[in-house]
Amino acid sequence: MAKYFNNALPGSCIPEGITRKTILTLDEAKIYLSGMDTLCLGHEQTCHFAAEELGRPVEHNRLNLPKFEHGDSILVYQYRGPRLPEGVYTLPEGASFTWELYEFMYQ
Repeated sequence: MAKYFNNALPGSCIPEGITRKTILTLDEAKIYLSGMDTLCLGHEQTCHFAAEELGRPVEHNRLNLPKFEHGDSILVYQYRGPRLPEGVYTLPEGASFTWELYEFMYQ
């Protein structure tokens, strides 16, 4: 049962079976991430926003995610809004991030 943190959930990584999606609060996201020593996201700007919210460093590092297995979970820091131009570290009006937890289970 592995835990992951990313800014996207590639469809090719999702296993057959049941996927449960839960929107977490910031406090719930902090609890999920508390056992992880290193937090990495694939987009520099997203790292900035996540680190600001979490109050801890988030590294910019694109990792290849494995195909998830039964019991695995991933917390996705999902951006909602217009495309951010490079180097912009202020969210446009109406844009936000959500903490989306995906848990993978077989029937």
